[in-house]
Amino acid sequence: MAARSFIELKGHYRNPMYLGFNILPNGSGTPTFGLNGSGNVLDLAQGVVSVVRNSTGNFTINLRSTYKVLKGATVSLQLASVAQLNVVVSAVNVTTPGSQSVTIQVTDNTGTAQDISSNASNAIHCRLMLDN
Repeated sequence: MAARSFIELKGHYRNPMYLGFNILPNGSGTPTFGLNGSGNVLDLAQGVVSVVRNSTGNFTINLRSTYKVLKGATVSLQLASVAQLNVVVSAVNVTTPGSQSVTIQVTDNTGTAQDISSNASNAIHCRLMLDN
């Protein structure tokens, strides 16, 4: 059984919110998300409503609430085989009610958008720090 720990975030943020979840890409199909990629909104992923594939390697993470500002984001790739791919946050809109989202883009080293195939070992790990 996995142990759980909770960390109280301190600093100059009044009400920091930490969202952590995984996106399991499905090539050109619809991705799943959650802590285990099951599509269920679990634990730290409760602030995420959905993840949508917009185009090749481009995903929008739709958030449940609005926030004052995105203070930090970490996105990283886990791949079943070695590949020279990059993932970056490409757009942020956390303040507009009804369209609060973060968009990420996967590219190769030349900057060309790339899809990630469906594989149990492929994932995009996302951690967002927001000021509430």
